[in-house]
Amino acid sequence: MKVQKRALFAPNAVIVAAILLISAVSRAEEQPAYSTVGQPDSISAILSKENNIVYLKQAIEILNAIDATYVDIEKSLASGKKLVVFVDPAHGKLENGAWEGEMTGRLSATGLPEEYYSIMLSRELYRVLSANRFIEVRSTDDFMRVMRGKSDIYRNIPFVETVRMATEAGAFIIVSEHLNNISSIVKASGLMNIPGVHITTDKWGNRFLSYVKDIHRGFLTLYNKYDATDFSRRYALNLKEALVARGMRANNWQFGAVPDDRFSYFVDFPISVIYESGFISNPDDEEFLRDPANQRLIVSGQYESLLDTVREVFGVDISGRTPERVGKAPAELIELLKLSRLVIFYINNCEAQKAIGIINLMEKRFASINPLFVAPYREIKTTLVRAENFFRQGMAHLKKKNYKSATWCLQRARRTLRYRPLYSQLYARYSGQYQEMGVPGHAVDLFVYNPRKLPPAGASRPAPPLVPVRSAALTTPIIFAVDGDQTLENAVYKALKPDKKTLERLVRSFENAYTWKSVKSGGKWRKVRVKAQFGPGIYIVGLDRNLNVVSVSPVKKVALNPAKYQNHQYLKNSYFALEEKERSL
Repeated sequence: MKVQKRALFAPNAVIVAAILLISAVSRAEEQPAYSTVGQPDSISAILSKENNIVYLKQAIEILNAIDATYVDIEKSLASGKKLVVFVDPAHGKLENGAWEGEMTGRLSATGLPEEYYSIMLSRELYRVLSANRFIEVRSTDDFMRVMRGKSDIYRNIPFVETVRMATEAGAFIIVSEHLNNISSIVKASGLMNIPGVHITTDKWGNRFLSYVKDIHRGFLTLYNKYDATDFSRRYALNLKEALVARGMRANNWQFGAVPDDRFSYFVDFPISVIYESGFISNPDDEEFLRDPANQRLIVSGQYESLLDTVREVFGVDISGRTPERVGKAPAELIELLKLSRLVIFYINNCEAQKAIGIINLMEKRFASINPLFVAPYREIKTTLVRAENFFRQGMAHLKKKNYKSATWCLQRARRTLRYRPLYSQLYARYSGQYQEMGVPGHAVDLFVYNPRKLPPAGASRPAPPLVPVRSAALTTPIIFAVDGDQTLENAVYKALKPDKKTLERLVRSFENAYTWKSVKSGGKWRKVRVKAQFGPGIYIVGLDRNLNVVSVSPVKKVALNPAKYQNHQYLKNSYFALEEKERSL
């Protein structure tokens, strides 16, 4: 470790030669020279160790971009430059011409795609931001036309394209106007955010009966947890306070400000937030969002909170006719930001050990000063160390032809990184090496990365052949649903549609039904027989031939399968519904 530490911080002639070479090439091309002049000692020390000329050039480009965008904002604005806000298009049109919101179930209570409300809020945001002489709004060409009111259509772009375009634009921040929802594949179609018993579908169109207990409402802001300046988090908190002060309700998830892992997709950009201004699948939220006055209220909060956070973090007031210095420039935050960006850079280039070394430096220099800012990178280090240890062990076992142990270690290495976009390149490197090593007759197939595949747009599972609906057998389990304030008698009647005399008998049987419940007694769990309580929810109920309830099992969700269950309300196959016409679908 001492040798490594000396290598990390000791001057190295390689850096001098590298800089001279790059500078010479740059001068030949009449481009600005790359230089480490003015960089903090911690940064210079890291660069002095880098002997890969390509990495060196790319790292210096990242650092220069940070200097150009975030250092001395007041001076930059006074010279005529602007603070670039890049607006990421929320979802958009797919190649098949459908809105992504339609294809993925991101629908409002009235069936409108998420993009409908995103467009309205983005137009208002563009209007407000553009009125500030120090701010420039950038986005894709088609979404710029949308925000200016000249078009209603824009294409869907991936997060990586957003990051690329924002970087090329020298953007200060990425923002995106999204709306929250509960997907129709999880909750019921239409009014899918209302508690109760609903028919739901999966991505293949299979039908289920589901009991929706929770209701989702309120705004939240997703912020970039890897923003080492803390700007993204403080912006989210400021926005929460601003919207609450305007009478809006924050969602209970992290009380409206959420460090969301989805920002792994934005990880190559320092500062970013996603607005989720309400649950459009909640009828009350959608009604609120539909009002133009409320749209202006939301966006005014987003705008004013942005200015407040620029003032708090970077010490510059851009609310007036001239930019004013109102606080000290955050030199420490800029240094921490640079270190964090180098961590991300090395992870993207599969240089895990270099990334770990920089995080160690961040912890040493800043953990006591800015522990909150360093914490996400401490988590990154833990993940990298764990994955790399498993990988090294796996490779060692492979060399010894200990295939069983190698397989276990290599799988654990990949599993540590799986489904986390931040580590996608490192994951691909692991996978590639697994395949190159080729464990004969053993685990080669296990090393192929095979993420969960979603059906292509418009795809659907072939529908089963239609068969006549027939009365179920008496003892076929019953799907018994109790919704809201429904009485037991009404629920039994809807579920089975019996005649009056049979209904009375069935109700008595349900009233006297028992079920089994797990209770802890004397430090041990045991089953006890208790009287069944049919509150709101879904139950699978079994009858014997004497119409006695013999089993009761509460469920949150059950497939509407007429071959397995009986129910008149949803399946039209009740044993007790005698009229044929009542079984027609």
